[in-house]
Amino acid sequence: MKVRTHKFKQNDMHILVDINSGAVHVIDEMIYDMMDDFDGTNDEAVVARLAGRYPEEELREACGELHELMAARRTLCARYRCAADVQVAWAREVALL
Repeated sequence: MKVRTHKFKQNDMHILVDINSGAVHVIDEMIYDMMDDFDGTNDEAVVARLAGRYPEEELREACGELHELMAARRTLCARYRCAADVQVAWAREVALL
């Protein structure tokens, strides 16, 4: 399944939606800018493009965090067969909190 995301700004918040899983993330401006290019395989290109705007160390750390999220998503998707199942399971887990 191809990873699809949608990002937008609303009320001074940067929001990223993972279309496949239905996950909604409130992100900072740096991650918002990174998501124009980031695909999980091009960390160096993302860092090179944004190095003049953000500290390189922070960009690399953010790339690592994005990779962790991608790995967690793969684990979750392996547990459930489709995006609809993930959304239902996620709703159940949130309801238990």
